Amino acid sequence: MHWNVSHIVAVHSCKGGVGKSTVAAGLALSLKNNGHSVGICDLDIYGPNIASILGLSNSYVLWKRVHFAESGIEYDTHGGQDANAFSIGSAATSGGKASCCSDVCDDIGFTPDETATTCLMEPKEAHGIKVMSFSFIKSERELGYAAYRGPIIDQIASELVLKTDWGRLDYLILDLPPGTGDVIITLMEDVNISSLVAVTTPHELSINDLFKGINLFQDYGVPIVCLVENMSYFVCDGCDKLHHLFGSIDIDLTLKSLGISDHVCLPIIPSGVDFVQSFYSNTDVRTKFLEIATLVTNCMNTNRSQFSSIKR
Repeated sequence: MHWNVSHIVAVHSCKGGVGKSTVAAGLALSLKNNGHSVGICDLDIYGPNIASILGLSNSYVLWKRVHFAESGIEYDTHGGQDANAFSIGSAATSGGKASCCSDVCDDIGFTPDETATTCLMEPKEAHGIKVMSFSFIKSERELGYAAYRGPIIDQIASELVLKTDWGRLDYLILDLPPGTGDVIITLMEDVNISSLVAVTTPHELSINDLFKGINLFQDYGVPIVCLVENMSYFVCDGCDKLHHLFGSIDIDLTLKSLGISDHVCLPIIPSGVDFVQSFYSNTDVRTKFLEIATLVTNCMNTNRSQFSSIKR
């Protein structure tokens, strides 16, 4: 196979807008700072944000045609930034079938007897982290939004994970979309998700939806690393007190109900503040994300997978 990923960590919440992408980015930075090789895949096709959070432009990714050999991948060519950028056809122009490299490579599909050649997307890199996102994919019609039905979104998300040249990674972090729909179900069928970091806010509606998402992952046998309570508090500059602007939750009861033992609270990061800059300059923020990264690493050491990251 074209990649060697030791652990796949999902970051998820059933409720949108709780800061999943922020948590995924902070976790990736912390794991990288701890000496691990890390990749992150933004799978929120309708609203990808990882590129903005990590300070990447939305220019198109490159493609490469590769040959599979006994010794590994043999690279033939690298696509140009403009002419050979990955593109995705609309349902109308591609017969209802979407493929991330439909315009540049015919033999994209991975089959059990595949031995010759295929096309892979080349991830971008930010702060030493490999990054893939739908915001890097060229649209034939350049609508400015992703107007695709479920089956196509499902395929796009699968290809962003499976058709990217991740190379050798200790951790691949999946920034999942909200809900419990096609994308999440398909990914759990395609890859072995090593663990889940569940994200919520203190709001009652977010907590209610949290149970739905965690139940799905538990039904698939995915270990839950911890519950991250994002936007839990705000530290006043003048008095250094913690203010819980969105209320608080009965965390002991919630953790017991979910069957989770670990819980990390993240502060509110003011709007307009560069996230990466805040990560490195704010000791509280950096310490909290380090705590999450440590829990992830400990979980992986305890539940080492005995099988490949890819199921098919």
